[in-house]
Amino acid sequence: IKISSTETEIDNKLLAENKINIENKKLLNKGQIIANKDVTIKGNVENNKLIFTNNNLYIEGNLKNTADIQTKNNIEINGKNTENTGLIVADRKININSDNINNTNKLVAKDTLDINNKILANSGKIYSGNKTKIVNQKINNLGDITSSGKIDINSTDIESNNILANGDISINTKELKSKGKIYSDKNVSLTSNNIENNELTAKNLKIVTDKLNNNTKIATTANMDITAKNLVNKGMIYSTGKNDLKVTDLRNNGNILSVGNINISQNKNLINSGKIQSNNDITINSEDIENNELIGKNINITTNSLKNNSKIVAKANNFITTKDLVNIGHLYSTGKNDLKVTDLRNSGNILSVGNINISQNKNLINNGKNPI
Repeated sequence: IKISSTETEIDNKLLAENKINIENKKLLNKGQIIANKDVTIKGNVENNKLIFTNNNLYIEGNLKNTADIQTKNNIEINGKNTENTGLIVADRKININSDNINNTNKLVAKDTLDINNKILANSGKIYSGNKTKIVNQKINNLGDITSSGKIDINSTDIESNNILANGDISINTKELKSKGKIYSDKNVSLTSNNIENNELTAKNLKIVTDKLNNNTKIATTANMDITAKNLVNKGMIYSTGKNDLKVTDLRNNGNILSVGNINISQNKNLINSGKIQSNNDITINSEDIENNELIGKNINITTNSLKNNSKIVAKANNFITTKDLVNIGHLYSTGKNDLKVTDLRNSGNILSVGNINISQNKNLINNGKNPI
């Protein structure tokens, strides 16, 4: 069936055993368009009931869908505006090239979903069975972007509720504001200038950013690798593997926890007002440290200045190398305390089950309640 007109209106049924080809400026469908083979529509489309094909659907023009669009194969949409308040489902692939996409209901590709546009607004559900790829300038996601496989997003500005995948998640952006969840059963990779995080969960996690603000939770079931100029943690950063934090300015007001090792490096300023704790070793290389609570197996600290306000507890040994150590809390180890300190001022407790060794010292002032 081939239709060529200025405007086309389908009130009842348009049925074809083979292909349907419609060329017009505008198609208004109030009935059913059904074909066994390809459906090709050139012109703007408003669908208020059903478009169905056992093969592929091609639309070249703006799409406004308030009802059902379903194919047994692929859907390809090329137009300036795509608005979906109904259901768009492809048993295989969906490819949308559109400046503006507004989805308030369901957009489902059972295989792969490929979106290339300027602005994506989603308050419904966007789903793929295998892979979702989004390349655009801005994403405003108030709903869910989910995949049983992978999600790959490259966007300038992202404000999002939930991004969920059983496979890997890769996000590359300048601004990422996550108000909901970013979740993967596998690996998550985030590259952004600025990240504001609510809840992030992955197997392995890699973050590269200038600024990371964690309000609630960052958790991995394996390893975590964060590279940042500035990290502010108000919630929990947790790993069952190792925590590798290459952070220039680290301010921890919550908990940084790990079953494996914690390694903090490339650091100029560390203010730990919360808790840093590992079941294994903690290694910190920093220019300046102010500490509230630090607990680990073996603790190895190299710094210019260390101020301990509350506790540093090693379940094995403490190795501290610093020019200046001010201890007004508890510095304790069940093994040995090895302190290479130029200037040591103690008004708290330095305690050890094993040996205490203080070396490379020029000035020692001990006003603690208990002798060193």
